[in-house]
Amino acid sequence: MTAIEYQQSALQALSKHFVDVHKEWDVARGATDLLRHGVVYAPRLDIAVGPFNKGVDDRDTQHQLIQAFEYNAAVRKIIEKVGTIQFNPNPRCVLAIEIEFSGSSKHILGDFTNASMMGLVGLVIVPPSNFEKALRIYKYVEFIKVVDKAPECLFRNLVLFKTDEFLQLLK
Repeated sequence: MTAIEYQQSALQALSKHFVDVHKEWDVARGATDLLRHGVVYAPRLDIAVGPFNKGVDDRDTQHQLIQAFEYNAAVRKIIEKVGTIQFNPNPRCVLAIEIEFSGSSKHILGDFTNASMMGLVGLVIVPPSNFEKALRIYKYVEFIKVVDKAPECLFRNLVLFKTDEFLQLLK
């Protein structure tokens, strides 16, 4: 299965559990904060689950709507994979999902960062052939938190999945 085919399968599976699911979600589209001006980098998530917090106008309301998903059944199943997480205190969406098929260490680390920064829960999904490499990078980000080289909240909301494992969880 290609990355695009997998993305479509994951999108369909997520749509059974969530109402507001988008592929290739540009975090700057519709933004009312600094991202709307295009002067800073704005990631495009492979899949994002809303509601979405796009800026300053209704930040508190949107933040409360996103935080309420801490108790969503599908979100709880995702969290069970790692036991516990610390939710992102300032998420842009409920689930920020990156699908990583390239196997590049730099891409995997970038996907970890984008997913963690943007989602209440950040997910990185890799094929089994890349899982060991992704797991080593996951352990690296755990290490940089321990030695205070990353902000306290960064990567604490991250869950790593194998492709088949994630689709199975959503059945």
